[in-house]
Order: sequence, then C-alpha cells, then structure tokens
Amino acid sequence: MEFILIRTFFISLLSFDFLNSIKVFHLPIGFPWLVLFLISFSGWVFWEKVYKKRFNFPMLMGALFAFQLSADTLGNALYLYRKFDWYDKFTHFTGGATAGALMILVLSYLSKKNQWRINLKTLIIFAVCIALSLGVFYELWEFFAYSFLHYRFMIAGITDTAHDLLFDFLGTTVAVLIFAAILKKNGYLLSNASDSNAK
Repeated sequence: MEFILIRTFFISLLSFDFLNSIKVFHLPIGFPWLVLFLISFSGWVFWEKVYKKRFNFPMLMGALFAFQLSADTLGNALYLYRKFDWYDKFTHFTGGATAGALMILVLSYLSKKNQWRINLKTLIIFAVCIALSLGVFYELWEFFAYSFLHYRFMIAGITDTAHDLLFDFLGTTVAVLIFAAILKKNGYLLSNASDSNAK
C-alpha cells in the first residue's frame, strides 16, 4: 500500500509538470516545466527501478524524494522562492538532507554487502562529500541556465551560490549524522570490531 502511494505521487507530479510544459495548465514560471518533469521522472525511475529493489529503506527514501520534489515544484508554481527569502534556504537544506540520506544509505548497503573495511567516520565523510558534489553540480546547472539559456529563476551572484552551498552542507551533514547513528544502532553498518580493525 505504501509503495502504491509513492508511485501515485510520482505519477501525479509528472502529470502536473507535463501538462504545464505543454501549456494545458500554463502556470508561468521562470524555471522550465520540462526540466522539472525530467528531474521528477529521473527521480521516479531511480527509486522504482534501482533503489527500491536493491537498497535499504525504500519507503523512507521514496518519501524524501516525494517531499523534496513537491517542495521545489510548489516553490516554482506558487512563487514561494520569490515571496519568501527563507524558502530557497529551506529547499536547499532539505535537498542536502535528501542527498545526504541517500548517500549514507547507499554507502552503508555497499559497505556491508562487499565487506568494505571502512570505519564509520570515513564512511560519513565519503557520504557528505558525494552528496555535496551533487549540490555543486546543481549550482553549475543554475549558472549555465541563467547565463546561457536565460532562465531567470535564480538570484544571480556569489552570495546566492554561497548560501545555497552552505545550506546544502548543513542539510547533508545533519542527515548523514542522524542516519549513520540509526544504521549503526540497527546493525546495517560494519560491526565495531571491523571498525576498530580499520582504524
């Protein structure tokens, strides 16, 4: 039942994005609806075809994807990014948290499955760095779209990018630390003995 709810959400969001992209609803935004559709579609395919079948906590990760995608879509459709100064920081924090949760869950699964002799601190650092790299790629996309495609959906300038990356980092770090503690407590990470040998 839970998986049906997640799947229904993705289909509804994709339909909404697509109908706007072909101007059936025609909600005007500075960000292209087709790009939102492709991002949502990619997230659904990744969750449905890859994550749900292979990694731990598929419902939790699906819910985080759903929350983040809906927050971003509503932010664009309802002009929340323009109306509230804090909304961009909020979505970057939650986006960082989503990426951080994804990375620590995937790395913990791979670590246990392949018996990597990596201690918990190193695993946390890897998860934070990989998640933050996603934020950097997104900022590069924003720069490209703003400078070359002329999508005026972002606040141009160094300050905006710095704020975005700062809140990406905060969200990522908080999520990674929380999920690492939960995973370790429930035995999803290497044992303490293995951790000690790896130090």
